[in-house]
Amino acid sequence: MLFLIFIIILVIYFILLYRNMGEVAKINFNNLKIGLSLTFLLLFISIIFIKDSDIASMDEYKKISVRHEKIRDNIQMIKNNIPILESQVATDPNNLKGHVMLGKSYMLLNDYLESARSFNNAYNLSNNDPDLLYDYIFVLRKIDAKKNKIILITLFEDLVSTDINNLEYYNLYLNYLFEINDVERTKKILTNILENPNITKKESYKRALHDLNNNTKDRQMIKINLSDDVIDYLQKSENIFFILRSDESAPIAVKRLSSNEIASSISISDNNVMVNSGRNFPDKIFLLIKTSKEKFVNKDMKTVYESDLISLKDKKSNEIFVGDIIFN
Repeated sequence: MLFLIFIIILVIYFILLYRNMGEVAKINFNNLKIGLSLTFLLLFISIIFIKDSDIASMDEYKKISVRHEKIRDNIQMIKNNIPILESQVATDPNNLKGHVMLGKSYMLLNDYLESARSFNNAYNLSNNDPDLLYDYIFVLRKIDAKKNKIILITLFEDLVSTDINNLEYYNLYLNYLFEINDVERTKKILTNILENPNITKKESYKRALHDLNNNTKDRQMIKINLSDDVIDYLQKSENIFFILRSDESAPIAVKRLSSNEIASSISISDNNVMVNSGRNFPDKIFLLIKTSKEKFVNKDMKTVYESDLISLKDKKSNEIFVGDIIFN
């Protein structure tokens, strides 16, 4: 509309410009100058109009419109298929494909809670499918990356184990560990990459580990040495918690290990992700060792060891030896 008004104004302007005022009452449009001027004017305006009006992009707009229409149709089809899939998995709970399809359907509809539920059902049937693990990780991170840390760590470990030479899986894992600020596990994954003989391009990972070590040097560390009997006992438990406590009720440091991580020497530092780094270790502490089926601190934890008050002030090194399990 604006272009049309502009054209009319310019035409009037040229008519008045070429009109010989006082001599000719009517303009002769057969005049060559007027004809050429109007022709060039209209041609110029047409070029500008075509350029700015996106007429040339109409085909692309039509394609985009068609794609959007197909997406809407696909979304509707997904919504229609969900009750069918729900019925199938209800009838056959071991229908792995049905659970996966249901999880993907909910994921496409951005219903991440229902998607996670379906993917969890599929995961309980099969935990070595990279595509399933990838999608399950995606929805759990969408829901809450930190609250779902425990299951996400397990899923990432399963994902990496499906192909220990796949850098894409490692990078995805490292990206998540940086997101939740899990320094110790990040170091462990970087070390695994560097020690893998089948992975060749390692320079960036080597630099990352070097920088991480320099930036996270432990200011304080307590080493807990375990006897063989204690190691054998603790390895029978699913989760083992090493807790340092002062004479106050709240722990000053907590470190959880799984049974396969139990070794002869356990280190607890103020750099550990489960340690309150804002507080220094006191001169006197208690050491508690608790076991649990759960991967988090809970009221049903079983205490298997509790030390007397340990003075660190007079020790040359902050080492604690645990020779026997006290509570059996």
